[in-house]
Amino acid sequence: MIIAILAASALLTAVLLRRQFTRGTLPWDMGATFVLVVGWSSQLPALYTRLTTDVGYQRNLWGELTEVSAKPPEIAVLASNALIVLVALALLWRGIREPATRTVSVFGVAAMLTLIVAMSIEPAGWINFATGQPAVLLGLLAAATFAAPSRRGAITGGAVFTLSFAVLGGLLAAVRPERVFMECSAKCSILGEIYTGASTHGNTVGLITAAGLPFVWLAFTGKVRLWMVLYLALNLAASGSRTAMAAAAVTLVALILTQPAAEGDGARGRNLPVLTLGTIGAIVIALILPFTVTEDRFATGRGYLWRLALAQFEDTPFIGAGLTTWNRFYQAGEFGAAAAYSTHNQWVEMLLLGGVVACLIFLLGFLSMLAIGDRSRKFLVIPVLLSVCVLGIAERPLSIGVVNSMTWVLIALVMVSSSRRVRTPSTSQSFQAQPTPTQLRVPTTRGSHWRE
Repeated sequence: MIIAILAASALLTAVLLRRQFTRGTLPWDMGATFVLVVGWSSQLPALYTRLTTDVGYQRNLWGELTEVSAKPPEIAVLASNALIVLVALALLWRGIREPATRTVSVFGVAAMLTLIVAMSIEPAGWINFATGQPAVLLGLLAAATFAAPSRRGAITGGAVFTLSFAVLGGLLAAVRPERVFMECSAKCSILGEIYTGASTHGNTVGLITAAGLPFVWLAFTGKVRLWMVLYLALNLAASGSRTAMAAAAVTLVALILTQPAAEGDGARGRNLPVLTLGTIGAIVIALILPFTVTEDRFATGRGYLWRLALAQFEDTPFIGAGLTTWNRFYQAGEFGAAAAYSTHNQWVEMLLLGGVVACLIFLLGFLSMLAIGDRSRKFLVIPVLLSVCVLGIAERPLSIGVVNSMTWVLIALVMVSSSRRVRTPSTSQSFQAQPTPTQLRVPTTRGSHWRE
């Protein structure tokens, strides 16, 4: 029964999504393509391997069942890296050839500096730019920071990736159910099984869906928006990810109270302080909570992970221990596969990998999105940021070391927070509202300024 519901709702969502495109209600540009390609490039190699090889499972220290499957073929990983690098280079080339399309994102610059600090004590990350994950991420950030076509395009790209990811998972449930469901362990979902969809774990489904909620809200209106939000709620409930469900619930309440709606290359809404204070509150909780927890089993073992990471941070407080530190802990058997991808807190991860320097830079980048720009830009940026910050309390949604299943959120957030450089007859420097997508190309004349 549940398989039929997942498949039918996936088909209906696909039909509605196609109808929105044919009606021209979803603005699409190269930036939207960039976000979509970044999202799928990290999913397809692992999904291909999962569908074509045997899947094994093991229980971690806390009784959670985790998947242990073969690594994706190296050629598939290289191809996916090459694809996203080519799209990034195309965006950068466009910015070089057409000055009116150049942008800058303060948060993007902060993210790049954060990555550079974390890479500073591990120069191996710079050796092979074509395949080295940190170097690839740096290239993607550069394109998003300095050559974002439009904010609305980034929103559309994020919404389409989230929904296409969910749709593919629903269709796979109908044709390969044995590969998209796993038995419950320390946690479960409303289905009595954990739904992994088009990923390798239910937590990935939950994280992508929760982070994608504000993109979907901003990209659609009316009854279509209502359906899309309900569809995401179904995927969240099926994933069994309690952190993602809690973050999505907080984000949804904030969206209902503030009613952001995309308008031009920004958005309108009400009760902006609700979004701002909610985001600040989530950042403060995420920063303080790991230092106050004393029980290792807190939040299904997160207390232990935070203690382990913070103990290393105390030894390397200034610029951190480097990007591969957490992986070295995993290889040493400090924790199981379920925790191998992160410390499960955004700011503990920053302190571990890049120390106080990287953490402060990244925090300033977050605060810049709350402070810079007019109401129109803030109503577009802060809903996305709020979701990331709430997730960051018990997860690490934004990685500064590798290209992974959540990199699309980082890239989209950089693009959504961008300001555009345009040529005007004036020689003075000023800040104005960024033009709508139909006004992005303007004649090149002397003088320039940055538009928000």
